[in-house]
Amino acid sequence: MEPISKPEITSADAPLRNELPRASASDQSGPKLAMRPEAKTGRKEGDSYRGTRSGRAYIPLQGESEGQQLSGQQLSGQEKVVAAPGKNGKVIFWIIVVVAAGLALGATYRSWNQFGGNGAQNLLSLTAADVDQQLTQSARTSLLQGQVPNYLSSASTEILNKVKNGEMDLASKNLIDSAQASGVMVHVYISINGQAATNEVLTPEHPKTTIFPISRNSVTRFHYVVDSAGPSGAVSLSVPSTSGTVLSTGPLATGAKADLQLIER
Repeated sequence: MEPISKPEITSADAPLRNELPRASASDQSGPKLAMRPEAKTGRKEGDSYRGTRSGRAYIPLQGESEGQQLSGQQLSGQEKVVAAPGKNGKVIFWIIVVVAAGLALGATYRSWNQFGGNGAQNLLSLTAADVDQQLTQSARTSLLQGQVPNYLSSASTEILNKVKNGEMDLASKNLIDSAQASGVMVHVYISINGQAATNEVLTPEHPKTTIFPISRNSVTRFHYVVDSAGPSGAVSLSVPSTSGTVLSTGPLATGAKADLQLIER
């Protein structure tokens, strides 16, 4: 048999190939195919892996600093750090308040003990019935005339002006009981707001009425100094009120000191 010859295939009959034309050197300056940009994670070598959402890398917004990124992720931790100093601040605040209160009480105690003393700090409220109206009016008349009564000769100018202007009244009390044993001698210094009012020597042999000013706005202070407690070794001093209330120092030995406080009600 004669071999069958294959028909020649011409270029017109060649099958088409699905090939893209290769870019030549002249086509490199032309438009390029659009490529999907890769996500920038901003990760550096040695950085820890940051959280992602739905499997995609976190892409920071343009202009967002590293500190801003961390601040959002560490917010809960910062809140805890801030809370602790706040509690410490409250503790320090209350310590300051307690210390200030202690200083204020100490200053008050020193002001009430300007003469010093071992006796109890008591306060007696006197009523209008304790005011010697006749004596008060007589003293005001004398002061308005420029004359100072003998019983106010030790008073400061401030106290004299207050008595003259009607800001203070006068009371008269027996400050030592005549039943005390012979030989008792006590000095009493009366002051108001640190201003001297009067001072006397009290003895049971020569009891007399002590005149002193009182006021609704100021406390009258009696400061006792026992020069001699007598043969019994103890002496008690008191201030009676017309209401029946008696304010007493209690038993005091020789050299002892005590204070009583009075105010007009």
